[in-house]
Amino acid sequence: MLNQLGQVVRTGKVSAQPLDVQTLPAGLYLLYDAISGRTTKLVKE
Repeated sequence: MLNQLGQVVRTGKVSAQPLDVQTLPAGLYLLYDAISGRTTKLVKE
């Protein structure tokens, strides 16, 4: 997971569990899947 500046804020494997973003400040994040090469936007308000 990257922040708006492209800095890595979280790493790990995605599982069936919901992604815990409670400790992250509000903002735009990018989730990058290295296996599929897909990037998904996440906006935390």
